[in-house]
Amino acid sequence: MFKHLKQFLAAVLAVSFLTGCAQIQTNGLIKTGQDLQPALESDFLYYSPTGPVEDATKYEILAGFLNAGTGPQNDYSTAREFLSEDLRANWKPSQRTLIQAGSRLLTVNSDNSASASISVSAQIGDQGEFESLPANSTEYLNFKFIKEDGQWRISSAPNLTVVIEPVFEVIFRSYSVYFYDNEFEYLVPDVRWFPSRASTTTRLVDALLNGPSTWLAPAVTSAIPAGTELAVNAVTVNQGLASVDLSAAALKATVGKRPYMEAQIRVTLLPLSSGYNVQVLIEQTPQDIQDINSLVPAIRSTSPVVLVDGNLKHVDLSASTDVIGAKPILQQLDSTEFALTDDEKYLLLRTSDGIYSRRFGILGAKTDRLVAGTDFLAPAIDRQNFAWAMPSAANSPVFVFDSLGRQVQFASGWLHGLERSQFSISPEGSRAAVIAGTGANRRLYVMSIIRDQFGKPISFGLPVKPYGEISSVTSVSWVGLTSLAILDQGIGEYTTPKILTIGGLSRALPQVLHAKAIIGSNPVSSLFIQTDENEFFQYRSAFWSKVSSNVLAMHFPGM
Repeated sequence: MFKHLKQFLAAVLAVSFLTGCAQIQTNGLIKTGQDLQPALESDFLYYSPTGPVEDATKYEILAGFLNAGTGPQNDYSTAREFLSEDLRANWKPSQRTLIQAGSRLLTVNSDNSASASISVSAQIGDQGEFESLPANSTEYLNFKFIKEDGQWRISSAPNLTVVIEPVFEVIFRSYSVYFYDNEFEYLVPDVRWFPSRASTTTRLVDALLNGPSTWLAPAVTSAIPAGTELAVNAVTVNQGLASVDLSAAALKATVGKRPYMEAQIRVTLLPLSSGYNVQVLIEQTPQDIQDINSLVPAIRSTSPVVLVDGNLKHVDLSASTDVIGAKPILQQLDSTEFALTDDEKYLLLRTSDGIYSRRFGILGAKTDRLVAGTDFLAPAIDRQNFAWAMPSAANSPVFVFDSLGRQVQFASGWLHGLERSQFSISPEGSRAAVIAGTGANRRLYVMSIIRDQFGKPISFGLPVKPYGEISSVTSVSWVGLTSLAILDQGIGEYTTPKILTIGGLSRALPQVLHAKAIIGSNPVSSLFIQTDENEFFQYRSAFWSKVSSNVLAMHFPGM
């Protein structure tokens, strides 16, 4: 168990760049869309907004206040300058952040009230949860004014801020709070968004103590006892040591669970200042907790495996090597897809009549057909060595088999009744992505995999939709721990590869002609694309470079 956790902690270090903020210009300027009123546009050009001017009108006060959501410095001190004395102390800007996607309309009334109608695409909750909103969503906000010392100020306002997406990408950063799978074998990231401020450390720990996102909750657990809070309302950091003082409820954790509790907090704080050393206290009493992150091994670098010329081969820049033992089996079976564990000892094959399994290195092992059928997607093997066979047909069940080839009872849940075109399981096995639906209703969904205490899959949790306009997603693969690589077909012959953050934003990569499948590992440079002509491309230095031809299928071992 400790071994798995050490490997995961190493993985967190290796993929931390995937959870950082987007790479956009940071010279102080942000290009704005044409939806903003020209008179207000200038206020969005800078990260540090200006306060109210002398004798500003109510309209100018309201516009300035909304624009000041770009300045989280000193707990939005500039935005508070637009508020009345009473409201200034009680306004809670961190409760919600609206991401403006289009126009806004401000209306000031003669009775000293005002309203704002804002087109929004997403919102951030008080625990940093990113929620994508339906297309053409509109938020209606109400305000009141009062005069103080002869100047108009806002006396009533909602507890939120508003930013346009380019500004959001600069002042907010994605972080992950970590929870365990139900076996306490692996840590599972839960992406949150917070402004980069001195209080981020405290907000991250608060979010961790508050528990996982709703969609992820059925698949994870926490080593930190329920009801635990910060004993003092701050995580103190002194010379790289973060002191996390927990309330007495933390004493409910057994001695055996406390190392997991400490590791959960430490990995959550890892992205801050290259990772703090963490000291856990309970009601101001330091705890002597064993460190289970000693001698973290490096992550084994893996190359993709391709099905080509009736064999499985590793793709490497210097050489191409066979997967040992695969060729005789492929000569017997006309396979079109496969899955392979990272130790390359367990192989699944899709053929014209079903899904077959084969184990290597076991005396007397034979190739077994797990399930018969003609409409299966590419099979998958999760980290717990369960084999997955998902039919494309809407009403067909999802088949799951244990390491001995025995079928386990699994409920498809909400996915039943939807056609499926691709399926991918996250590296730790607690989450999955699926492309489901037909035609204009085809969508990409992310969901939890609910397992029992022994790791056996039981059902899927309710899905969430990643953020952004995706016109026609045709392929999906996990990239690291918190991101997906997808192909967005769009219109025409060119396909747009994209990297989607689970619970966050997306970014596009250079287009590819006739792309039909994408796979990823870590880092982003380990992205590969297969075309309709079965050509094989790798993403290198912001370009797609051809690696091979005649590739029928491609996957990373263990993914």
